[in-house]
Amino acid sequence: MTNKHESAAERIARMKREKEAAQEANQEKQGADLVGQLTHETDGMPDFTEIAKKLEERKAQEAKGENDGFVKMTIYIREDIAKGFNALITKRGQQKEYANQAFSDFIQKKSRELGL
Repeated sequence: MTNKHESAAERIARMKREKEAAQEANQEKQGADLVGQLTHETDGMPDFTEIAKKLEERKAQEAKGENDGFVKMTIYIREDIAKGFNALITKRGQQKEYANQAFSDFIQKKSRELGL
């Protein structure tokens, strides 16, 4: 709050101090902008578009999951074959492992038969 008896020189000095403090606070705020948005401390609501963009960049940089390099296929297998196949699976990931092994063997066999 300003004092009515404050001189012009004192007001200028006070305004300089306030301006410098605001600049320092602004520099600190730039580093913590995302945190402020996430905790709703800055403008009430975070900018979800920016957050989503940053999260997508982070996701792209991190290692891919266990299905990286694989393609999901929906196929129909005879019921008796599917039951036998599923009876062989005892651990997580074996379905993918066994299916890839079977397809690999089949492709090699067919390519030999076709003379490729």
